[in-house]
Amino acid sequence: MNYFRDSGILHSLLDIPDRHYLMGHPRLGASWEGFALEQILRIIGPVEPYFWSTYSGAEVDLFFF
Repeated sequence: MNYFRDSGILHSLLDIPDRHYLMGHPRLGASWEGFALEQILRIIGPVEPYFWSTYSGAEVDLFFF
């Protein structure tokens, strides 16, 4: 899975014109998750973030050393 750190780019690629349309879109969760990750990374400064998942579906959305 890839994260778009810029939600505006994600919304443009998904052809989401406004907030009302976004609220009913199936990728709303992905949009919010990308936004939240971007805010966290902006606050903590330059780090090398990682995403971890298994084939069985377990995942960690953000971790760093």
